[in-house]
Amino acid sequence: MKVRFYVAPQQGDGTFLNPYRSILNDLIDIHAGDWFDEIDNPARHISICCVHASDASHAVILADARAIAVSPLFASEADIPNGLNTVLNSIPGIATIKTKLEANGINMAWISGSNTLKDAIRYLVKTHTIAQIADGLSMDCLLTQVTPLGSTVISVSENLICIREGDTISIRMMRDYPDYGNWTFTTTVKGIPSGNTIILNNPTDGHGAINAPVYISLRTVGGFLKQFALNNLDTTVNQVPQAIRTAIRNWMQSKGLAIGWITNATTVREILHFIVSNLGIGKLRMSGEEF
Repeated sequence: MKVRFYVAPQQGDGTFLNPYRSILNDLIDIHAGDWFDEIDNPARHISICCVHASDASHAVILADARAIAVSPLFASEADIPNGLNTVLNSIPGIATIKTKLEANGINMAWISGSNTLKDAIRYLVKTHTIAQIADGLSMDCLLTQVTPLGSTVISVSENLICIREGDTISIRMMRDYPDYGNWTFTTTVKGIPSGNTIILNNPTDGHGAINAPVYISLRTVGGFLKQFALNNLDTTVNQVPQAIRTAIRNWMQSKGLAIGWITNATTVREILHFIVSNLGIGKLRMSGEEF
């Protein structure tokens, strides 16, 4: 089997019946023994993949414009260690590869003439790992008391820039009611927020719509850091919503990362590069190689 590293997008919508998965699943021939391992980026829905496959399968992948080949084709797995020592800027078509990676939110400006392919893949792996960390981060806030809750539109006083469709809303009764008791249930965001208004699926729990005063608390999945990473790399701090700026600063401080160097003119590229370079992430393995 010949081996090559690719960055490829994922398909699917994240549901149980249509989970996110690499497009490479449709481009290789598993019946012929083709396989790949990957580290995914849940913010961008892309993966860094090491594909072990026949010449024919690699040709199919290269013919798909969605896939980005980020390494030469190695004759076998045994050739990977030496191949990773290739100077990155000597790889044919590297300028196009860099442009495509930048378009997918992967910073390539740090590369110098001495950096190797292994340096680049290590950076990709760490970037994707931080995206996975971001996917597990949330923002919790107690929203304004609302009443009634029978309608689907709820106005609140919090800055809800990080809410996404599908986030979970927890609804708790303010006090006991004969028909409901003091109980909690959840619903989901049905529409993309606009300003300080969110739209919920009609909240019911076998009792019909709730029309009594309630507290609403919000837990967004992968909120602030994921939203920050989705910005164009050259977006400046002062162009990022205040709620996300504050959350990023607080999170960086909680991880022992310096923030005093950040100004309104600092770019998303610079901050993400600083996080990738300084957050304590251990080595990860792909196809027997440590990055």
